Amino acid sequence: GGVRTVQMVFFLHIPFPTSQVFRELEHGESILEGILHADVIGFHAFDHARHFLNASKRILGLVYESLVGGLIGLRYRNTKVLVTISNVSIEADVITNAMT
Repeated sequence: GGVRTVQMVFFLHIPFPTSQVFRELEHGESILEGILHADVIGFHAFDHARHFLNASKRILGLVYESLVGGLIGLRYRNTKVLVTISNVSIEADVITNAMT
């Protein structure tokens, strides 16, 4: 495959379910993997992000790290995926700085 030139943002406007929900779903692992193809994953509240991070850890074995600017980073298939928490929307300047 070639180099991906499009950056994708996934912002969930509703609460993210706990990892238990994804364990029960027949395709729960695939759903998490699909979300992780985004470059930036945004949530309205820390609890929603925490549920996503816990599901990623418990089901996919991924670990996360704190990044500059209050962001959280995950490595998925050798790509850095940013996780952000914002009450309104994605803060473009913070994301752009973190991705460079």
